[in-house]
Amino acid sequence: TWKRAARLRLGWRDFRLHPMNRPLILVIDDETPIRSIVRAAVESDGGSALEAANGQTGRELAQRQRPDLVVLDLGLPD
Repeated sequence: TWKRAARLRLGWRDFRLHPMNRPLILVIDDETPIRSIVRAAVESDGGSALEAANGQTGRELAQRQRPDLVVLDLGLPD
C-alpha cells in the first residue's frame, strides 16, 4: 500500500535508535484495545512499543525511556 511504501522510503534510519536498532514508540491511551492495536502495528513494522493508560504514567515513561515518538490520545481524562 502507499502507507507501507512511504514508511519504507523513510525507514527507521531517521530515528535515534534504541537497543536492538528498533525505534521506541510510546502509546498513551486510556482504551486498552487502542493501545493494543497501535502496539501491534508498531511491532509488526519493526518498532518497539511502550504503553501507558493515563497521562501521568505516560509522562513518567517518556522521561525515563526517552521514546522516539509519542502517540497520544488528546481526549484523556487526566
